[in-house]
Amino acid sequence: MWTCIASSNANHALSETRTPVRALRIAAPAAIAIVTVLYMLANIVYFAAVPRDQILGNVRILSASSFRSVMGKKAERALSVFVVLSASDNFQHWVVSMIIMHALPPGDAYNPILNIVSYPLAVVNCFVVGGLVGLYFHRKQYSWNPAVEAILPVAIFFFLSNVYLVIAPFIAPDSPDQNVYEI
Repeated sequence: MWTCIASSNANHALSETRTPVRALRIAAPAAIAIVTVLYMLANIVYFAAVPRDQILGNVRILSASSFRSVMGKKAERALSVFVVLSASDNFQHWVVSMIIMHALPPGDAYNPILNIVSYPLAVVNCFVVGGLVGLYFHRKQYSWNPAVEAILPVAIFFFLSNVYLVIAPFIAPDSPDQNVYEI
């Protein structure tokens, strides 16, 4: 389920385009190609702008050293601020995870954190796929003829698997030794 999670937002937005099949056929390979080329160019710039000995002996961010070499010290500071701002989201996630781990009684804290992350996604998936399955059974009523179709049994299986992920945390195990949380 987690393999293609990054592309799910793009797929949810395809219904907003006039020609979703054409848009996906053009946009997906173009996005991968553009990101690959930009990544390679960024690495070339880093190695061209920063001397080898500075790369090997430096503990600073390579992009900041590159900015300093090309644009000066103020640009290096500005880029460092942007790196800190982009990392703040990861820090906030870390803070929430630490609070959860220390607020729980001693035992397994990984599973509750994983559940906090995955549970809302399972709920959203239930609604999205439930709507898709509903459209399958009312095609004529809504004049629904998509250019790309999900296979109905696959959509139903995905729906049922997400329903299970939503309901399962509320079902108590048969015996205390089957509990995944050690308290």
